[in-house]
Amino acid sequence: MSRRNILIALGVVILGGALVAANLWYKKETGLTVTTEVVKTRPVYALQMFPDDVLRSTGLVTQPVGTIKIPWGKRYAEYDRPLLKLVPPDQAP
Repeated sequence: MSRRNILIALGVVILGGALVAANLWYKKETGLTVTTEVVKTRPVYALQMFPDDVLRSTGLVTQPVGTIKIPWGKRYAEYDRPLLKLVPPDQAP
């Protein structure tokens, strides 16, 4: 191997080590914690393209409040989707 190839290989190894070290240095200890305490103190609303995902991801009951036209993949709004109020299961009607 020539000197140039050795220097390139050494540079790649040093760069890889720096990336691993930075990843370990800035690693977060905990993930995102989601609580429903906010929902008990004030109203929370959700607007999504696929509203069925709200119940699965939050565990909260959804109540349709109105309809809003939103864009999806284009510049102008063309899809009517419900505006959902999120309430805890124990406060659902």
